[in-house]
Amino acid sequence: MPFTALRTHGRQRPRHRDPAPAARPGRGRWRAAALVLGALLSLPLAGAPARADAIGGEIQPETVLGPGEIVTSASGAANLDMETNGDLVLYAQDGTRVWETGTGGEGNFAKIQGDGNFVVYTAAGQPIWHVASRDDAGATLTVQDDLRLVLRGAGGRVLWQTMGPMVNIDFARRVDLVQRDLREAGWPAGLLLSRPFYGGYRTFAQQQAIIRRCPSCTRAGPGRSWHNYGVAADIAYLPNPAQPPQGYNDAVGRIAESYGLIWGGRFRSLYDPTHVELHPVPAPSFGTLIAVSQRGTQLRPVWDLLGLP
Repeated sequence: MPFTALRTHGRQRPRHRDPAPAARPGRGRWRAAALVLGALLSLPLAGAPARADAIGGEIQPETVLGPGEIVTSASGAANLDMETNGDLVLYAQDGTRVWETGTGGEGNFAKIQGDGNFVVYTAAGQPIWHVASRDDAGATLTVQDDLRLVLRGAGGRVLWQTMGPMVNIDFARRVDLVQRDLREAGWPAGLLLSRPFYGGYRTFAQQQAIIRRCPSCTRAGPGRSWHNYGVAADIAYLPNPAQPPQGYNDAVGRIAESYGLIWGGRFRSLYDPTHVELHPVPAPSFGTLIAVSQRGTQLRPVWDLLGLP
């Protein structure tokens, strides 16, 4: 008999009842009473939080993802796991860790608040991680098949998103914290990942496309940008990325450097104040990185070379 499985740390828990045993003399009344009681117990309690759907990839407002619970993307390519150790982790189907909050603590749970903020709480209800997206009631979080998380407002506007499997997990965690701190300071910051910005990971071909479209935007050819190796991002002022207000760029630099990131506002060759990156200084040559990465297609050897997890 087919069933929908709710996977909890590698085990499958059936979501249907086993077939009832054959009737026994004198047991009919008791069985009927048990069925009625079971139906009553299955009703949601008043005020009880909604639980996250196991399959379908979307977490609705006021929904809780409890310890050991997993939300799977539509095709099964990605799994968001609220681990029992307290870390919220996005996994690829093969078990590769793509993104994480880096939190810890038995009993932690995650929730999409009614105001649109995505939060990890301790068992005692204390917030320990959040994205600081507020004032957008009806926001939903989608676990996407492209191995990204996207928080969207009621109108479909992207409030927050992760950068995908081609971005180093330690770097991504720091960028999340920079965005959070900027938003808490009143700056609506975010990432513009799609064409024409490619503000996270870039292929060599995308790097070349940027140079052709805007030669003054970058002096880095294909393979010579840290974007090509999943350790660079551009944190945009979302209301007007081309003209952020006075003070925004300095705020990016101050906060980014507090999390150990290299800020593009200090570059001598090209002032790039919304750009951040992570690598040792001095770093291996780009010629070495091009060879090690097989022209940007294999990033794990690059991250190992850089000493990144």
